[in-house]
Amino acid sequence: MFLLGGSPTLTHLIFSGNTAYRGAGMYLGGGRPTLTDVTFSDNTATASGGGLYLANSSPILTNTTFGGNTAPWGGGMFLDSSSPTLTDITFSENTAAQWGGGMFLGTSSPILTNTTFSGNSAGESGGGIYNYVGCNPQVRNSIFWGNSAADSAQVYNGDSSVPVFSHTLIQGAMASGSWDTGLGTDGGGNLDADPLFVNAAGGNLHLNSVSPAINDGDTRWHPPLCRRPI
Repeated sequence: MFLLGGSPTLTHLIFSGNTAYRGAGMYLGGGRPTLTDVTFSDNTATASGGGLYLANSSPILTNTTFGGNTAPWGGGMFLDSSSPTLTDITFSENTAAQWGGGMFLGTSSPILTNTTFSGNSAGESGGGIYNYVGCNPQVRNSIFWGNSAADSAQVYNGDSSVPVFSHTLIQGAMASGSWDTGLGTDGGGNLDADPLFVNAAGGNLHLNSVSPAINDGDTRWHPPLCRRPI
């Protein structure tokens, strides 16, 4: 789908098996559309944004899944000068040949709440998220676990990029015993412990009843759905 401007409401859709230069599942250029209960799966972009490509756009995404999408940059999603609001989003098994397996940000500052990044990979940097230049995302009540890359498996930050993480579980964030400042700003309540997914290999990213992430989210922003056990 190609949208240039406008703010439509899109609900209960699946974009799967598509191919394009940019935004194989969907390309948004401007506007503020609303996407709810949407799935982007197994789409392939030859340049960027395997699932979704945003250019100067600020969509609202809720309960949306990005799985098995591929691109050189931004396997799941590519942001160019965009500031979307993402709530209850899953990025799983997306692949970037170079940067940003789950998501690539270019001069963008999205708000991510209740997002899960797991099993995404990048050939070079940023298996979960790649923040290129001047990116300051706010990440809340989220999980980064089991992503892979040659460098910075969970989060990569380029020049002048300083994300803020709050009540978020990030693999390796405290490997040295204290917060890794290379990840960005510690907004408080963050964890570095196995989230104990029910079956990550099988695609079940619900939390086991004894997960350390349960009840760790902050309800000031949104009910922490990703923190509840099955």
